[in-house]
Amino acid sequence: MRLYDTFTYLISLFNKSKVDYALIGGLSLAYWGIGRNTIDIDFLVSSQDILIVKKTIEDMGYSLIYGSEEVIQFQFSDNSRPPIDILIAHRKYSNNMLLRSDLKYVDDLEVKVLIPEDIIGLKLQAYCNDSSREVQDKADIENLIRNNLDNIDWEKIEDYYDIFDLMADFHELRRRFVS
Repeated sequence: MRLYDTFTYLISLFNKSKVDYALIGGLSLAYWGIGRNTIDIDFLVSSQDILIVKKTIEDMGYSLIYGSEEVIQFQFSDNSRPPIDILIAHRKYSNNMLLRSDLKYVDDLEVKVLIPEDIIGLKLQAYCNDSSREVQDKADIENLIRNNLDNIDWEKIEDYYDIFDLMADFHELRRRFVS
């Protein structure tokens, strides 16, 4: 089962079970006009739904390879299906991200996707936690802003840069995009 097939099947199961989720990561960028290759499927999921999500993914033949209160990761035994990573929403910021998520469509299937500002917040967190991600995540951030410039909430983005003590980067980014 390829990435697209796994993704659409999983979304249909989440929707059927009324899981509170939002697509994040590389696949989410496509819904905001950015084409980028990715090898995994990433979601933000409410902590209240994590047991349903875990069972759903394991019933698809996946194995849990890592779990904490922040994230759970799944791998298919023969790697013929893409890895699935679940970020668990249990704090104010991540729960608010779920509330702000936007409904998009793939074929006739509803998909909840984080808004660009919240994807940017997760990208900042990712490269602050792992500097090897910085170049790709900064490119993703710039592309999200460029493709959605007319609707970007700069105050929300500024809040995320402030959380990660990156205000100089924020001011430089805003200078380049706002005249």
